Amino acid sequence: MLRDLNQNGGYYQLEQQLQTTWKDLQVTNPGAKIRFKVDVHYTGTSEVPDSFTVQFSVDGGPWEERVFPNVK
Repeated sequence: MLRDLNQNGGYYQLEQQLQTTWKDLQVTNPGAKIRFKVDVHYTGTSEVPDSFTVQFSVDGGPWEERVFPNVK
């Protein structure tokens, strides 16, 4: 079950969206340095995350935050 979530939603979806966002930033701002933090949120003792919070900054600018719910 965890493998299915990771491949068909949740983390896979998060990874795809972040890659697209950061690729677009590199096109509009070549050579930009992107710093990021990822927090994974779980409920109780579940091994499956409920959501992911991603914060990122481009070239030392303000931090932007996005929350990605896990598709279950």
